[in-house]
Amino acid sequence: FRYSGQIFEVVARAMRENERIPIIFYGKLPPPLTGMTIANKQILSFLSEQTEVHIVNYSQGALRPSGVSVIFYNIRQLGLAIKKNRELRRLIRQKGKKRLYFVGSPSFFGNLLDIYRTRSVVGSDCEVFMHLHTGNWIDNLHSFRLFGGGKTMLKRVHHILALSEGLKDQFKGVFLEDRIQVVPNTIASEMLCSSDEVEAKMQRTNKRKTVLYLSNFIPSKGYALLIEALEQMEARQPDTNFFLRMIGAFPSENAKEEVQKRVAQSRIQAKIDLIGPLRDRSRVREIFMDADIFCLPTYYPQEAQPLVLLEAMNAACAIVASRHASIPEFIDHERNGLLVEKKNTEELSHALEELIMNDDSMISLARAARKTFSERFSEEAQELKLREVFGLG
Repeated sequence: FRYSGQIFEVVARAMRENERIPIIFYGKLPPPLTGMTIANKQILSFLSEQTEVHIVNYSQGALRPSGVSVIFYNIRQLGLAIKKNRELRRLIRQKGKKRLYFVGSPSFFGNLLDIYRTRSVVGSDCEVFMHLHTGNWIDNLHSFRLFGGGKTMLKRVHHILALSEGLKDQFKGVFLEDRIQVVPNTIASEMLCSSDEVEAKMQRTNKRKTVLYLSNFIPSKGYALLIEALEQMEARQPDTNFFLRMIGAFPSENAKEEVQKRVAQSRIQAKIDLIGPLRDRSRVREIFMDADIFCLPTYYPQEAQPLVLLEAMNAACAIVASRHASIPEFIDHERNGLLVEKKNTEELSHALEELIMNDDSMISLARAARKTFSERFSEEAQELKLREVFGLG
C-alpha cells in the first residue's frame, strides 16, 4: 500500500507540474465560422481553464476563396504567417518549459507554413502537439516529402492528435503509434440540446418535413447535389411535402451568385429557403431543433470529422451523408443514419425520400443519432482525452 501511495504521489506531482507548463496555442479562431475554427475555440476554452495559455491567432477572418482570388489570399496569409511566426518565436524563446499546440494545415501552401513555423522550436525546451482536423494531411505529406520538409517537421513533433481511429491509421509507418492519440470533436456548450427538448421534438407531428443543409457553399460540400436529388425525388413523388433550408457562408461574391442562380433555376425553388451565412449561434441551434433531416453529401477533399454532423446528431436530426472521410466511422448505415456514395444523386434522392415518406424510420434514426452523440462526442468525452494527452489532473 505504501508503494501504491508513492506511485500515486508521483503521478499527482507530475500532473501538477504539467498544469504549470504554459501552452502556446497557435491556430485559427472565428471568424470565419468553420468546423475547424469552432473546434479550435472549444479546445482553447478547455485549455485556458487548466493552465496559462498564450494565443497566436493567424486567421484572416474570411473563407479561403476559389479561382484567381486564392492567389491574393495566399499572399496575405504568407505576410500574416511571417508576422505571427515572429510572435511565436518570441514566446518559444522565453525561459522555461512550454508546450506548443498547433493545428496542421489542410492545404499544401499551409503545410509549407507548418514546416516554417516548427523551425521555431529547434533548440528550445518546447513539447510540440499537432492536432489534425483534416483528412488529407498525410496525402500532402507525401506530396511535399520530395524535398524532405514534411519528414523533417514530424521529427520536431512529439504528439499527434487525430479525430478518429481511421485518421490515426493513416500515420502507421510514418509516426510512432504510441504518440498518436484520438481526440474526437465535440460541440460548444451553447449548442447542446437537453433530453427534454429532444423528446419534445420526437413527439411533434410535422406533415411538412424540413431538410437542413448547413455548411459553407463550397461545391465539394455537395449543396448542388442535394438540390438535384430533391428535384429527382419530387419528379417521382410530386406530392412530397418537404422544405429545404440552406445556411452557410459564401467563399466569394461569384460563389454567392452561382448558388443564388442555381436556386432560382430549380424546379423546387418555392421549397428552398436560402439563408446564407448565419453567425448567431443561438439561432443556428433553433434551426437544428426545427429540422427533421440533416443532409451533408460532401466530397470535400479536406474533410475529416464534420463538426456540423455532430451538431445535427445532438439535435436529434435524421442524418443523410456521404461515405467520405471519417463519416462512416460514426454514422452506421441504417442504424443511426443513412450513407450514400459520393456524387450519386440518385442514391441520395432515394435516401431522402425514405425519410421524408416514413416517419417511423426518420424518428428511429434521429434517436439513434442523438444516442451516438451522447455516448461518443460529449464535452466530457473530449475533455477526458485532452487531460490524458496533456497529462492534466
